[in-house]
Amino acid sequence: MGHHLCMKLSKKYPVYGTFASNPFPDGIHFDLINSKPNILPFSKVRYAVIFSAVSKIDFCKSHPELSRKINIEGIKSLLLELRKWSVFPIYASSDGVYPGIDGDYLEACQEPAIHVYGEHKREIEVFIEKHFQEYCILRFSKVVGYDEKKSDLLSDLHEKLIAGRVLKLVQNQKFQVISLSDMVAVIEQVAQQELTGIYNIATPETVSRKELAVRLANLLEIKNLKIQELPVSYFNFVDKRATNPSMRIDRFCNASGFTFESVDEILSNFLKEAQSH
Repeated sequence: MGHHLCMKLSKKYPVYGTFASNPFPDGIHFDLINSKPNILPFSKVRYAVIFSAVSKIDFCKSHPELSRKINIEGIKSLLLELRKWSVFPIYASSDGVYPGIDGDYLEACQEPAIHVYGEHKREIEVFIEKHFQEYCILRFSKVVGYDEKKSDLLSDLHEKLIAGRVLKLVQNQKFQVISLSDMVAVIEQVAQQELTGIYNIATPETVSRKELAVRLANLLEIKNLKIQELPVSYFNFVDKRATNPSMRIDRFCNASGFTFESVDEILSNFLKEAQSH
């Protein structure tokens, strides 16, 4: 997400981008554990978008010390350096900060997070609110879109559909998505309109993996769709999974005037990108 954002925004604005383990042209190496934030060129920076994190839910649970060093200690150290330079933080949080049971969550919800990764995100949110007067926290749903170098929810479904494999999907689980292009556009809106506070960021529609698979199969004109919906226990996850982390997005839409791509538009655009490659 961070690399995609950097590539898109650098076409219009002066941008610095960092990497930990995947170098890219003009990227600055920065490791949240081993690097010191004062090596970063903040003197002419107005906004810092923070995507850096260990985002694997089970990894955060099974490696608590390491994931905390990165997601909590490393990010707090970075934030304190941003404050020294009066840089406005735009923090990429997650729908994982919610309990993930009933859905329709508002930004004001204070119920506990569903998993350790969500707890990490919530702790940083609180830290930002305490240490900054100007900031923006964006609670993203699942970000999806074509990336030839990295698999995601849609590319995984697409690959299995094309191969004619049986799709083994979690049953009774619903969520929202957001496209990579909308993710970029949202962050640009935050900077342009100087939006502050906490916002839920997602498409209005809540879907299941089965619904996504069926719609994608229809676009691909695949008739012999093979789906097995299985209980979450079948997948042997280390940490809990949300059954419905869907969020209300009225606050951001009203503040920005932004309109999100629909799920069908996201699927159609994904296929255009995938087929062109």
